Amino acid sequence: MDMWNAYNAQFAKPAFGTERIELNTKTRAYSSLSAVSSKGKELNAGIATLEKYDGEGNRYVLCRNVIFDLLLTLYDVDSAQAVIVRANRSLGRKDIVSIRHLASKFTNVEMRAIGMQNGEAEMHMDVRRVHDAIRGSFVEADLFGGEIRHICFDMKNGVTYDLLPEDRHYRPGELNNTYKKEDTRLASSELKFA
Repeated sequence: MDMWNAYNAQFAKPAFGTERIELNTKTRAYSSLSAVSSKGKELNAGIATLEKYDGEGNRYVLCRNVIFDLLLTLYDVDSAQAVIVRANRSLGRKDIVSIRHLASKFTNVEMRAIGMQNGEAEMHMDVRRVHDAIRGSFVEADLFGGEIRHICFDMKNGVTYDLLPEDRHYRPGELNNTYKKEDTRLASSELKFA
């Protein structure tokens, strides 16, 4: 189900960027770190990568502490490949061209956008710019809010899970963000393609 029109309706609201937006077809399931860490790899902020499910050890991409950054996944249903971008600053034209090149052979793309905090919407246009460059189905948005997110992306079926880094469910309010943006900013502002 393509949720692009629903996202555009949220974008048109005056409160856009000041409250959490959650668009998906079902509530995100949980996965513990111990269950997925041996079959996955960690993706830090400021990195973009092309990954493929290989049927053996390479199944999950783990993104811990998604706070002010923007996690974009472009999953090709037909090939079980994904371009995964974890941007810590607004994407430049060169970044968009590189992302489009990585996904150029994709035929059936599902796009997801996760991250950012309330009042920190500087990268929201990147969602629109990547969507326009890829022309896939927009199937999930989890943007803004005041919580730290830990995400596990499953390359076998293209879905996201809430990752439990401590192998337990969190208590209410435990994931509330107490960081300031300058505390989490990487030294390099360049998006690196791995």
